[in-house]
Amino acid sequence: MADWQFHMRSFDQSTGTWFGVAHAGCGEVGHRHCGVPGCWNCTVHNNPTGGQASEYSPSDWVINFGAWFNLIVDGI
Repeated sequence: MADWQFHMRSFDQSTGTWFGVAHAGCGEVGHRHCGVPGCWNCTVHNNPTGGQASEYSPSDWVINFGAWFNLIVDGI
């Protein structure tokens, strides 16, 4: 389990709410909303108290991307 966790909540009782996480260090190609690499996305249906499929736990690679990026650049 990662040290960082982000919990999404949806109070929408009809269609759910779309959540997406996009930042440096992620691998999805061209996030559909802003064009940057995506990390995680999900339509979270009504879950005011949280629940499965509504938690984003970034990997160590994502959390420490700055350190990895410097290592990669030094290697090049």
